[in-house]
Amino acid sequence: MIEQYQILGGELVKIRISKNKKGTFKKNGRRKRLNDSEIKEIIRLYPDVFNWELERKFDASQSAILNIRRKHNLKKSDEIMNKMRFKKGHTI
Repeated sequence: MIEQYQILGGELVKIRISKNKKGTFKKNGRRKRLNDSEIKEIIRLYPDVFNWELERKFDASQSAILNIRRKHNLKKSDEIMNKMRFKKGHTI
């Protein structure tokens, strides 16, 4: 068990998180499993949606989304890739 702290209702509360053998944390004692309909929806949305949006929508990890991408050979659309690129003359 790993002890962490979380703020709940303005108070600092100690919580315990179980750790599996590979070193990743489990949420509520078990991993989030994606069912077939969720995987099909991720495949449909993947080209036109950012990965962080898919992670939030399906409550899945980054590695789960990337594994689906790798397994089904998915690629982002040119439109979304252009949103992620710096434009010519961009300064910080």
